[in-house]
Amino acid sequence: MIKHESGLTLIEFVVVIAIISLVTGVSIMALNTVTSSEMRSAAAQVSSALKYLYNYSALTSKYCRFGIRLQENIYSVECSDTPFYLKKTKLAVVGDEVKREGDEEKDKREGLLFEDQLQQIFKEPKAEFFELKSKFVRSKTLPKNIYFDSMVVSHIAGRVFKGNEYIYFFPGGLTENAYIYLSDQKQNIYTIRLYALSGRVEVFNTFVEHEEEEEE
Repeated sequence: MIKHESGLTLIEFVVVIAIISLVTGVSIMALNTVTSSEMRSAAAQVSSALKYLYNYSALTSKYCRFGIRLQENIYSVECSDTPFYLKKTKLAVVGDEVKREGDEEKDKREGLLFEDQLQQIFKEPKAEFFELKSKFVRSKTLPKNIYFDSMVVSHIAGRVFKGNEYIYFFPGGLTENAYIYLSDQKQNIYTIRLYALSGRVEVFNTFVEHEEEEEE
């Protein structure tokens, strides 16, 4: 009596490997699709909040700000009735501490909100901000696996990678030029671009380098 040994033939083995590779490939593609969807969702959330604060400030004559906690991936929406000004500052990183150049100086300047709209030079006195609780926009955490990579904003010289920073909105339809960079675990970058004089917001699915440019 002839006995047949059980086992995989070479052809069966190749077929199994091909099936495993196919399933793995589909899983990876699905993961990329999910991540891309989360990135688009996060970009839409942030851009909608920026646009809402621009319009809200213009219509209510309140002073508002969009806050970003860069290392916590949280953003906040806040407003104040107190007028305030901003002056362009430079950040210096000492160890883990972020310090502003000229923090100890008092502002003796009075007058217009913007001394020079192209230069975007402001000064910020102390003002009380309160969280804006609206059914249309509120403070949120970014979707899972999406992060605030960095930001560029007019009143700070240079790109900011850590700490808590703000983009300000003023009555009369004025805000700051700003770039917000979102990233995922694979270091893909989305850029959210805010234009100062128009409040227009653009979203790019790539890194857009900050440039000193005039408003539209």
